[in-house]
Amino acid sequence: MLTSPLLLVSDAWAGGGLVIFPDVPLTLLQLVPFLVVMAILTKLIFQPMVQYLDDREKATTGAHEHAALLTQQADEKQAEYDQKLAAAKSELSDLRAQKRAEIHAERDAAVAAARVKTDARFAEALTAIQAEQDLAAAELGKLTDALSSDITTAVLGRGAEA
Repeated sequence: MLTSPLLLVSDAWAGGGLVIFPDVPLTLLQLVPFLVVMAILTKLIFQPMVQYLDDREKATTGAHEHAALLTQQADEKQAEYDQKLAAAKSELSDLRAQKRAEIHAERDAAVAAARVKTDARFAEALTAIQAEQDLAAAELGKLTDALSSDITTAVLGRGAEA
């Protein structure tokens, strides 16, 4: 006779069909050790394994959350750095523009001073040239009279009397 944990199969086919009847005492007798083994396995293996998996899940989640927090802090630091860098660049640009304006002002002042000196020297030179021109004109006037008198005497043989 073959027996299974839940069913007892009769040795013969009764009336042309298979008759299956559960054997309740045998089923209960086999169920008790199963439940005892399950309780022991639950206590010794399943609960620690579930606890380990939960702890691992918490550690992994915690590590992910910590990494996300660190990434967020790094992003904030990067934004702060970028903001400070932009402010420093702006300040440097302003200082450069200010220095450039100062240099242009100094150059313009130097050019203006040089222009004033040049204009004064030009005026002095013009005055000197005008004085020399007047002196040359006066001397030429004298020489013209003397030369015309010499030419008239040489050509006519007598002095020119006006």
